[in-house]
Amino acid sequence: ADVTAVLYVAKALQVQDGSITVDGSKAELGNFAPAAGSVTIAAKGLALIDAAALSDANVAAVAAKTVDIQKDAQVRIANLTGDLENAVLFDASEKLTVVED
Repeated sequence: ADVTAVLYVAKALQVQDGSITVDGSKAELGNFAPAAGSVTIAAKGLALIDAAALSDANVAAVAAKTVDIQKDAQVRIANLTGDLENAVLFDASEKLTVVED
């Protein structure tokens, strides 16, 4: 599948007041106003998480109030050299949505 936007996560991050939207279909911001504390990986978006961001099994690579991973989005792990048992990629304190094919 084609990828039109990428988020690379090198170390664990928390999204509280701002937001992250990985959506290559947005050529302009226009009226776009994402909710504070939200992370969205839209269709054709890729979240590339470095294994270094998963070094602490008690901390998610990406933590936010809401996480929305839409249909045809991709999540991948880079630089994997060891065991990721109990690793948490995303943590949502309010709502986690993952739309599968």
